[in-house]
Amino acid sequence: MNQRNDTQHDPPESAAISAAIAEQTLWIEDGNHTIIHVDPAFAKSLGRAPEDILGQRVDGFLDPDSPANLGEARDPMHATSPSHCALDFICPDGGRVSFTVCISPLQNGDGERMGFLATGSEESNVSTVSLDQWEGQEEDASWGLAIVRAEGGLIDYAGRSFANMHGYTLKELNGAPLNMLISGNDGDEFQPIAEALNEKGHAAFDTVSVRKDGSRFSVELKVHLIRTRRDGRPFYVVYMADLTERSRDEKARRAAARMEAVATLAGGIAHDFNNLMVGVLGNASLLKMKLGDNNACVERLTEIESAGRDAGKLAQQVLAFARGGKYRPRVVSLNRLVDDAAVQLTRVHPKARIAIQEFEPSIWNAEADAAQLTEAIHNILLNALDATSDGGDIHVRTDNVEVGASMAANTPGLEVGNYIRLTVEDKGCGMTQETLDCVYEPYFTTKKDARGLGMAAVYGIAKNHQGAIYGESQLGEGTRFDLYLPATKAEADETSVRTPQEVRGTETVLIVEDEEMVASVSRNVLEYYGYAVLLACNGREAVEMTQEYGKEIDIVVLDMAMPVMGGAEAFPLLRAAQPALKVILCSGYDLDESAQRLIDAGASAFVQKPFGPVELCQEIRKALDN
Repeated sequence: MNQRNDTQHDPPESAAISAAIAEQTLWIEDGNHTIIHVDPAFAKSLGRAPEDILGQRVDGFLDPDSPANLGEARDPMHATSPSHCALDFICPDGGRVSFTVCISPLQNGDGERMGFLATGSEESNVSTVSLDQWEGQEEDASWGLAIVRAEGGLIDYAGRSFANMHGYTLKELNGAPLNMLISGNDGDEFQPIAEALNEKGHAAFDTVSVRKDGSRFSVELKVHLIRTRRDGRPFYVVYMADLTERSRDEKARRAAARMEAVATLAGGIAHDFNNLMVGVLGNASLLKMKLGDNNACVERLTEIESAGRDAGKLAQQVLAFARGGKYRPRVVSLNRLVDDAAVQLTRVHPKARIAIQEFEPSIWNAEADAAQLTEAIHNILLNALDATSDGGDIHVRTDNVEVGASMAANTPGLEVGNYIRLTVEDKGCGMTQETLDCVYEPYFTTKKDARGLGMAAVYGIAKNHQGAIYGESQLGEGTRFDLYLPATKAEADETSVRTPQEVRGTETVLIVEDEEMVASVSRNVLEYYGYAVLLACNGREAVEMTQEYGKEIDIVVLDMAMPVMGGAEAFPLLRAAQPALKVILCSGYDLDESAQRLIDAGASAFVQKPFGPVELCQEIRKALDN
């Protein structure tokens, strides 16, 4: 049981109780001893509303047998120093409450007395009150209220939230020992609280409470010791808050921070890896071109190219987790993408059994990168297939979801709005909660031959599309994943883009690249296909060369991430120097917001590394011809 010192998440009424304990301004009266201000907590201690006291004289609320006369504290009239007295006040129910009061004269600038200020506190740390002010009090959603007899520890009153929190009815809790809920046994777990209450009158602790079914949950307790005005009997006012949800939120925040750190590291590694693979693919292709088809080494070079492309795909999966860029966003139909992915899965894995496919006929569309979204769908289906390798069905569903304020508040990652949802549920082996917590991390896998990048890519793709992925699983019972994507009312774009086959040219290309190997292989490839090539190692140098060469430069291949001046900063300066200049963007990262803004501003295309020589030349040719 841990004592708490924080004041966060205060229950209703506790601020008022605490204020009654601390020394405070009680009332202010004018020169005629009429009360012109009263502290609400002081009024409550007297069992009255502030409006019942304002405009009255304090004398009217005093016990005639009070040990000190208020008039003595105000006189002599010429006194200017504070006076102290002990006063007993009469409450409407006949009870009494005692205060130690300091009466201080109030003066104007001329030294004339204008009234009196009364400060002080109750003579005891323990409030004397009527229990009626708590019983029946409406509880808020996060705190449960109970009133407990200090002698015996039996519950005298329990609020509905308090009862629901423990799974009991109000009748079952009436007269039950509080200790039954705190410890679940006959031990005196409440003793440390009682000691603190006797010393200070209030206490706050973290402990464990027990439900009716025997399950335990962490709670925060805020307790105040009170005495009834009528007979002075002691009671505990107990506020209890369930810490389970608060702990879950904190766990989610820590997991999100961990994922963000892993994503940053993974993204940086994948970016540099992509730059290196440009050199591998480019040099392998150049050697093949120069050796010709009949050379015995060509087969080996083809294998190098194939391995390089596979390595590039792995890097794309890492980037999908880390940055998840939308490479070519367009309006797509989720039903069509899911259906195509399911057909492909069963074609490659004939034993795959998708028992149920329930597609919402009026499914909304999404604005997404079709290739990345297809990859995410494929990875979720493949995960379900692996889970059901020993048998079990896979259910696939799509539907429309309207996320309101309540759902958004309880579902991290979703905002208020319309979403489309893909649900993939399997009846396979399932996962422990510990495994499920790690399933989106790169290279985490429970399979011997897997790389652990599939669900990491899904996480990144969903996040970058302003969506989310959620999983639920029970060991031995199966797993369910829900993929949410923001919906759009736009019609799906079913058109395809043709890639020109001709790649040769005679135009002048400016390559802006800080990686020497990437710049060198790009230059060699372009020159092989007939282009004239200029090189710049950063954006500033590219701007200077564009100003110098003018219209002699036909097109620029501009890297986004460079020292001195990157692509985002250089692009407007290049266009200012030559307004009609065509610019192709490239990066080891996916198309992010920075690159997308340049596309919207007129950049011709975006090419992601690692790109092959032909791919780069095709994009250049396409931009020049358009």
